[in-house]
Amino acid sequence: KNLFHSKNIKILSSSKESIELTNDKVKFIELCKKINIPTPKQFIVTKSEDLVHCCIQLGYPHKKIVIKPTK
Repeated sequence: KNLFHSKNIKILSSSKESIELTNDKVKFIELCKKINIPTPKQFIVTKSEDLVHCCIQLGYPHKKIVIKPTK
């Protein structure tokens, strides 16, 4: 950073807060809803029984769905 500054080179980048927001799916979806940006229907589940119910709510098996596990 100091090297660029000393040579009067400007770096354009998103703010740390913006990067963190876009990396947090829950917060990002909440922001989209707040500013009226449409988002796909989604669920966060913690139990396998809930997963089956949510898959059906999303239209499975008649529609394709995405399941993304977390760490």
